[in-house]
Amino acid sequence: MKKSSRYLILTIVIAVSAIIVTVPFWNFAHNRRIGFFNEGYTKLPIVTKISKFPSLVIADEASAMSIIEPTEIVVKNRNGFDELNNLYLLVEKRSTIPIHYIRVSIDDTIYKTNEITMEEDNDNYYFFLKSIETDAYEEVSLKARIWLSEETSNVASDSTLVTNFIVK
Repeated sequence: MKKSSRYLILTIVIAVSAIIVTVPFWNFAHNRRIGFFNEGYTKLPIVTKISKFPSLVIADEASAMSIIEPTEIVVKNRNGFDELNNLYLLVEKRSTIPIHYIRVSIDDTIYKTNEITMEEDNDNYYFFLKSIETDAYEEVSLKARIWLSEETSNVASDSTLVTNFIVK
């Protein structure tokens, strides 16, 4: 009796061990990857939703904050860990409005593009606005406004400004 119960326990332990070891390899071999085999699932991109901006106006800072309806920018961290990302104003180089006239407000902070850090590539200018720290699965809402400084001159009515906000 003792020998048969030991044999039964040993058989169960070997069977469970074999299942625990082989199932992950079987899943991996059949493209059924699970989290600890594929690091690609560990870092999801930050989601940014931007509402529609009103028409571009020329204004001083005080007037702009009162007459321009703010646009909501929602930044969502879909990861299971805290994130620190940077919010940038992207301005396409094909825009015909000179970039040094652009003013942006995020919540109550006003940024002048000619006074903040700028990066560029072949197609775009990137103006650093602020760092955004989000907790795991947190959603942060920001209020943004864009306008042209009161110093703006010689801008034709058909001039364009192609812009967006990005998080990276």
